[in-house]
Amino acid sequence: MIISLAFVCINDLDNAIDVLSNYLSEELHSMLEWFEDNYIGRMNRNNRNRRKPRFAPQTWNLYQRVLNYQNKTNNLAEAANRRLNIEMGCDHPTLWSFIINLKKIQDGRDIYYNQLEKGRSPPKK
Repeated sequence: MIISLAFVCINDLDNAIDVLSNYLSEELHSMLEWFEDNYIGRMNRNNRNRRKPRFAPQTWNLYQRVLNYQNKTNNLAEAANRRLNIEMGCDHPTLWSFIINLKKIQDGRDIYYNQLEKGRSPPKK
């Protein structure tokens, strides 16, 4: 249920936290407090403002992205990272091996692009 806060409008997060805290069992209150501290910001003692959270709601909240029909995940970035790891043959290359491998990958892409420009069809997968 705490995950559903990602789909609440940022302006309504205070109300959503209050409603959720009344609904959750006592065992989950510590988790909600942790989420509030790190992702929303704990209320100050005067109950007027919130402290600055570790991760601002603008970075993790998906409300506007859902309304705008945008991607809700970073799957494209993860796929590109996975593809690089496979082509490099390791997960954590050194800087120099990373540069050398990037040059090799770019050379392969250039050859592929040149073949496409010449009218040759791409290889079958």
